[in-house]
Amino acid sequence: EIELVKALAPFPDIVRSSAEKYEPSFIARFAVDVAQKFNKFYFDCKILGEEDNVKNFRLTLTKATQTVIKNALSLLGIKTPEKM
Repeated sequence: EIELVKALAPFPDIVRSSAEKYEPSFIARFAVDVAQKFNKFYFDCKILGEEDNVKNFRLTLTKATQTVIKNALSLLGIKTPEKM
């Protein structure tokens, strides 16, 4: 969980740096890194079988990850599916 939260935090700085340096690859690499960290989180952490406060935190973290990845891909001109 902590690694995923840490991975999401620098998104505004990555976008700013990418724009300043005309380097969309910064955003692409960031999105891949977040997706890898989310995959590990999803494999390691149970969500639905946990106590309400843990479950709610993990669901919120999942939604935040979805939003960040969707925004990153949108900046790159990549459409995302509504469901997977």
